[in-house]
Amino acid sequence: MTVFIGFTGTRTDLPPAQRAALEAVLRSLHVCGASLAHGDCVGADFAAHEIAVDLGYMVHVLPPLSNRYRAFCVGHQGYAPAEYMVRNRRIASMCTRLVAAPLSPEAEAPRSGTWATVRMARNLGKGVTLVWPDGRVEDEPGAAAQVGGEVGADPVAAHDRGAG
Repeated sequence: MTVFIGFTGTRTDLPPAQRAALEAVLRSLHVCGASLAHGDCVGADFAAHEIAVDLGYMVHVLPPLSNRYRAFCVGHQGYAPAEYMVRNRRIASMCTRLVAAPLSPEAEAPRSGTWATVRMARNLGKGVTLVWPDGRVEDEPGAAAQVGGEVGADPVAAHDRGAG
């Protein structure tokens, strides 16, 4: 069984409590051969990338088409840049669990890429782990896939992949 974690988060730097909680979550989910996919933006994606590399995850980088907030992370597998929502849908589709680090502890923001990705994962029946700015962690079970489940077919066609 392979664990494939998707990650989404704020473009701002994570507060220390949120970063520490994210590291604890990723450490608890890591097993040999685990993968993590993120959207290659500054802020939370960059932090998750650093943590995942340090923990030994296989890292998949799915960059946005726009370079405005891009972190230019180098992972084990790279993908061709895509529009934000296309990229977010790919992350939600390919993971067995989505970990999200939202900007605010308030209700879901309707025009937030982080929350859009969370909603996509929920709609696909994926489990979601929310890592809040104050360090609280909330796990939402998924209907179709749990951590430790088999990774489904990669939704990104081979011709869409960039150099890795």
